[in-house]
Amino acid sequence: MTLTHNAPTTYTAPPVQNPLRATRPMESEDVRPWAQRANYQLVTAPACARCKTDSYIYVEEFIPPQVNDDGELTKLGEASYFCTRCVEYAAHAVPPLWSPEGHKAS
Repeated sequence: MTLTHNAPTTYTAPPVQNPLRATRPMESEDVRPWAQRANYQLVTAPACARCKTDSYIYVEEFIPPQVNDDGELTKLGEASYFCTRCVEYAAHAVPPLWSPEGHKAS
């Protein structure tokens, strides 16, 4: 018994990805520092996620935002803090104009 095929079967392998490329951002992703100007809307002022207030927040460390000579925001500020009521710790970027009470700008 002979088997005949009407069309030849071909296999096309998927393109091989460079393993180093997987760790780098894609060209379409905007990761330049000045792209953070639009991202400031995504950050929030420090507040406890559990009790939903900033009344019990103790700011451990505050890194102010960086601004270049032209007055453009180059890096968002960051705050690390904990809630003295819930004893919950958190750290994240903060809005450009936010600063903890009593912080003196240098």
